Parts: sequence; structure tokens; C-alpha cells
Amino acid sequence: MAEQAATLVGAVRLTPSVLLLEVEPQGPPVIAFRAGQFISLRCDEAGDVRRSYTILSSPSRPGCIELLVKLVPGGAASELLAGLVPGAVLHFTGPLGFFVNDAAHHGDVVHIATGAGIAATLPLVTEALGRERERVTLLWGLLAADTPYLVERLAALPTERLQCERILAPSWPAVHALLAARVTELHPTLAEPTFYLAGNGDMTRTLRTLLVERGIDRRKSIRTEIFYPHEE
Repeated sequence: MAEQAATLVGAVRLTPSVLLLEVEPQGPPVIAFRAGQFISLRCDEAGDVRRSYTILSSPSRPGCIELLVKLVPGGAASELLAGLVPGAVLHFTGPLGFFVNDAAHHGDVVHIATGAGIAATLPLVTEALGRERERVTLLWGLLAADTPYLVERLAALPTERLQCERILAPSWPAVHALLAARVTELHPTLAEPTFYLAGNGDMTRTLRTLLVERGIDRRKSIRTEIFYPHEE
């Protein structure tokens, strides 16, 4: 896949460790993508260091894409992206990835995210709510000490068919345990559910194991996207 260039038009620090970038592709000036897909950014001159970032913005805005960046101390991409100013040029390949909504869901849809995994989850939830009948549950696990972000975007989602909950705890293992407990509570109330798990690798493995033990078909009804192998 050929590399493309994009111009940074805006950068907002949502929290001390979360950055929102807005970029415009240079040529072609729009890119077609599906909700949930990502791009791979080049983070050095040689192209040996690359990092993947899910497109937070809607596919209906292909001329301007948003990227949610989790800033990691000492990270090659974090140090580069945190220092950029509008007008900077980024190089990327994509869109890539298969963590997208099924063409249709036979029953309820449950999205579970931790940390910056919300970047993949929010576009999928928005797309599902745009369909005629799908009932959607969104569980977002965060550290209790973290500064809330994307609050306005979540509040703007239509609520008729959406159940949205933030799950807070002082540590990631505690967040994962609370998510598992909440899923256990919800499961009997769901009709033919499909689960989408995005974020911490420990969370995705824990929840996937729990769901399989409760009779959910791993191939047909569980989708996963690991943002970080361990803690966010």
C-alpha cells in the first residue's frame, strides 16, 4: 500500500496523557474508510518506526480525520506527535483493519472499551445507532484518577437504543474485574448479542474467556482489537 501525506490542522490535549489530532490528507484530499479502521503513521525518517491509530472521526468526513493518541513517556511516536504544530506533515498508510461492524446484527450489540480503545469503539457505536433497530450497550473502563474526556461526544449520542456506562476503578486489574462483573449481570438480559472488545490486551483476553464460558460463540459473536498488550 502506497504511503500518503497529511497536514496537521489541529492538536488538542484532552488530558495530560491523551492528545486529539486533526489531519487533512494531501493527495488524494479524502480517504475512504470504515468506522473502526486505523492508519499506520511513520514516526521516523527511514520508516522503521510506525504506530497505528484508529480514526476517531466519522467516515462521512473523509477530508478531515481525527486521531486519538495515548501519550506514553519515552515513546517514539508520543514524543514526535506531542511536539507537532499545525502545518506539520505526517506520513501514513491505510486505512487498514477489520475491527468494523458486521453488515447486520441479529440481536443486541455490546461494545466494551478500556482507555484509548474508545477511539475504535465510539465510531462503531455511532454507526450502529444510525441503523434502524440495533440496541447498543457501551461499557468504557477508565482509571478513576484519570481526567474524563470525550464527554460531550458521548452525551450527544441518541439514547433511545443506547445504554452507556463508564466503569471506574483505581487500577486496571480492578477495572477489568468490574467490567467482567457487569457483563455477567447484563448477559441474561441480552438477545443474540455480538460483543466488540477494544483496548487493553488483558481486558480483551479476560472478557473473551468469560464470554466463551457463558456460551458465546467466539468466532461468530466476539470481535477484538488490542490497543496495548498490557496496561494502557
